[in-house]
Amino acid sequence: MVYKRLEKPETLIPNLTSGGVDGIQVTSAADVAALKDNPNITLEINENTGSIFDMLVNVSKPPLDKKEVRQALAYSLNRVEMAKTAFFGVSKPISSPFYNPNSMAYREDLVNYYAFDLDKAAKLLEGAGAKGLQLDGIVTPRRPQMKLYMLIWQSDLAKIGVKLNVQEVEIAKYYEYGADSKMLGIDVIPWLNARTTRDPAILFNTQAN
Repeated sequence: MVYKRLEKPETLIPNLTSGGVDGIQVTSAADVAALKDNPNITLEINENTGSIFDMLVNVSKPPLDKKEVRQALAYSLNRVEMAKTAFFGVSKPISSPFYNPNSMAYREDLVNYYAFDLDKAAKLLEGAGAKGLQLDGIVTPRRPQMKLYMLIWQSDLAKIGVKLNVQEVEIAKYYEYGADSKMLGIDVIPWLNARTTRDPAILFNTQAN
């Protein structure tokens, strides 16, 4: 077997379909969607990569320091629609990083604990005195799925009177926000974390954010 590292990711699929290579590894859900309907290609999806898309919340900023506000945000995420639209049906909607039964921290009742419920989210925000909430979030073009699911979230939050502003930044700046303990003042950042199927101690010691 000969492995090649191609300089340009956009040449992966043309190389495969032309017969230039026998197989490719893709990490973009958009690429997977393009391959699913090709009868000449066998697609294998690894559902246990241990990687998740999660949301970082700046708990140093009121009212995000209130548990009820963060719970409201969790209920306002339409994970089913995000998995279908932003991830082209490749990913599964989950609300716990420990979604795999092989994980030491797995609990079945938590995997889908935060079902999409805008009414519950609105009541939690009202109870926490956070009506009319405005949030600033960032995304990076390096991971296009992020912008897609942030726009879905933006639309749903607007239905309960929450305004979410989404700003695109280059990858280097994006990592600066994520590395700062107060997220450089931003409110929410979608992130990609890995190693969730390892020992939880490994997850928390390697995923510094």
